[in-house]
This record gives sequence, structure tokens and C-alpha cells, in this order.
Amino acid sequence: MYFAGQEIRACNSLPDAETLHLVARPEKISIASPGEAGSEANYFSAVVKNVSFEGESYAVAATLTHGHEIMLRLPTMIVKLPKEGEIVTLALLRQDALVVRGDA
Repeated sequence: MYFAGQEIRACNSLPDAETLHLVARPEKISIASPGEAGSEANYFSAVVKNVSFEGESYAVAATLTHGHEIMLRLPTMIVKLPKEGEIVTLALLRQDALVVRGDA
């Protein structure tokens, strides 16, 4: 499975379906450090749209460069909180990425 020209690394084998969806828990998506790279993660470029404090975490709404909207949760102890409008690289580890049938 490819998204935006990038092969998606997932914890499961791909279902036999025409339409597939990548599923991830919001707290499993992180903001990658500059220069971070690894063969066990998926990386996506995104623009931060909104950051909201929600007690134990920050809810971050972002738009991937190809238009898909995504929500992630960052711990309150994060070293550098992204600002609205900032371009960031999101990371999703293979073991946290699940691909499911899109027609189910």
C-alpha cells in the first residue's frame, strides 16, 4: 500500500480489497525530530491547524500535505509544542499502523 508515493509499513498484512484505510490511535502519532529517520516508521508531512490543551494531553489537528485531515494527541510534557501553521513531520511506528478494508 502506498500513500503520497510512500510505502506504508503496517503491523498486519494487507487485506484483499480495492479500497484500504490506514488506522492509527491519535496518541500513537508523534512529531518526528529533525533528521529522524527509521525503517520501522511511516513519516508524513503536515500543517498544524489547531492545538488545544485537554488536561493530560494536547489535541493537535493537522492537514497532511495531500489534504487528509488527521488528529493526534501529544503528552503535556512535550519539549516543543507545535504552533498553528507550522509544517511538521509526523511519525507512526509500524507496530501502531493498521491497514483495514475500506469497504467494510
